[in-house]
Amino acid sequence: MASPVDRRLIGESRVARTHLALAGALGVISAALILAQAGLLADILARAAMHHTTLLALESQLIALAAVLFARALVSGGFELSGRWGAFRVMSELRGRLVRRLLLETPEQRPQAGRTGELAGTAVQGVDALESYFAGYLALLSWM
Repeated sequence: MASPVDRRLIGESRVARTHLALAGALGVISAALILAQAGLLADILARAAMHHTTLLALESQLIALAAVLFARALVSGGFELSGRWGAFRVMSELRGRLVRRLLLETPEQRPQAGRTGELAGTAVQGVDALESYFAGYLALLSWM
């Protein structure tokens, strides 16, 4: 069975490994916040249903719930930002390697003279196509 993660691509980029580690850490934090939210919500509902308490009596639990929701929003935003930033850095690293390979090697190592532009265009499109892979799919996969 094929792996959803191309290990060669991850192995080629130190930035990709860092990005995946950060996405995994944010996933763990998000899971903990979801559990905290569920626990707080269950406590609030149980107190309200059993004891017919007022909102004022539940003030501290409601403030804690609001703080957890705010933290979840921050973690979610951080995940999105880290995904985009990680994808940008990976793509930049890959483009730099491509430029060195296509343009800066000795003439006998370069591709045929007429093909450099075609290869560069294809390489840029290929690297651009990796943005959604690194920023979205791969980052979400590391959460699971």
